[in-house]
Amino acid sequence: MTNSSNLTWAVDAPLYLEEHYGWMMVAALVIGAAAVLGTLGNMLIILSICCVRALRTCGNVFILNLALADLIVTVLIDPFNVVGAVAGRKILMADYTLCDYIAAFCGPSCVSSMWNMCAISINRYFYICKPHLYPRIFTFKTSIIYCAGIWLLAHLLHMPNHIGWGEDRFSREYYICTFDTITYAYDVFYIVTGVIIPLNGVLFGYAAIFFRVREVKQHIRNYKLANQLERNGKAVLAAAKDPVFTVGEPEKMEIVVPRIRLQMPSFTRDDVKMVKTLFAAFFVFLGSWFLLVCFNLSGNPTSIPGWLYVVAMILAHGNSAVNPFLYSFTNEKFRDGYRAVLCMNRSRSSAIAGLVERDNIQSQKMAATGGSIAVSGPSSTLVVSKP
Repeated sequence: MTNSSNLTWAVDAPLYLEEHYGWMMVAALVIGAAAVLGTLGNMLIILSICCVRALRTCGNVFILNLALADLIVTVLIDPFNVVGAVAGRKILMADYTLCDYIAAFCGPSCVSSMWNMCAISINRYFYICKPHLYPRIFTFKTSIIYCAGIWLLAHLLHMPNHIGWGEDRFSREYYICTFDTITYAYDVFYIVTGVIIPLNGVLFGYAAIFFRVREVKQHIRNYKLANQLERNGKAVLAAAKDPVFTVGEPEKMEIVVPRIRLQMPSFTRDDVKMVKTLFAAFFVFLGSWFLLVCFNLSGNPTSIPGWLYVVAMILAHGNSAVNPFLYSFTNEKFRDGYRAVLCMNRSRSSAIAGLVERDNIQSQKMAATGGSIAVSGPSSTLVVSKP
């Protein structure tokens, strides 16, 4: 089918929502609510990170950048998605200039969200798994440069639509002006570079963090067990390596307990909680976009029911309103940051003071230990009477 016949078919064929008013109302109401709640929520994230000192960290620069991408979706894309669902033929299909303008923000914002997820994962990977490299790679200045690079990359990936490979157009399946989903080669290119590659970066980062945290927990458990055995004088040394038994007097037995050197991690429990929050945000993001990505990779076949495309659209664009609530429910620091900005439950100054105090306590603990605690000295000898 040629491009001209595609366009003729697109203008003449009825849209699914034009014939199904129930789904039209559902799509308009849900996406409209997501636009309002998402705009307020993402502004709250940005204000919290900018105004609350305890949240102004290099890692949170990427969370702010993600909130900015989501804010563009909720302020600009979602409202026009509602317009597309209700009157797409009369407004968006009839005005190519307006449609091109919307698409120039829609595609890059969604791609930027995925690459920000990747950047957050890599940032946390270096912070937890490679702490000696983290200060060299991530500073406020370099983090801002990385964020600017993400936006540049997102727009470069969309650029082929403006130079002949693909075209910005109104999507009949998703009721929004976006990148070309009819030119299959470009569709695959866009999804591979905008979704598949950063997805692998996210999975690598969180998998490495998972194994590192598990390793640290196991080491701490071994250390606590060895200390407990030393205190209690038990002969079963499950966590110690090759205990040495020396028989002395007939009625006594000496147990030499090797010391275990405990290397304290450079991250805190709050850091692990933040990683869990960010992984949950990624998991929700992946689930929200899964249907739409699968449909695009399969060429958006007409055999798929129209209502399923509507569900995919609602999930994908509604995701931009989820993170503010997710951060609030799963992370105490962001919850306190929201209270500080909104002056809820307690004064803004006391909320900020609480965040700063918690942050200072953690910093002092890290400074006192230098990032590690070494238990040294000779092996302990326990004398236990024989039964």
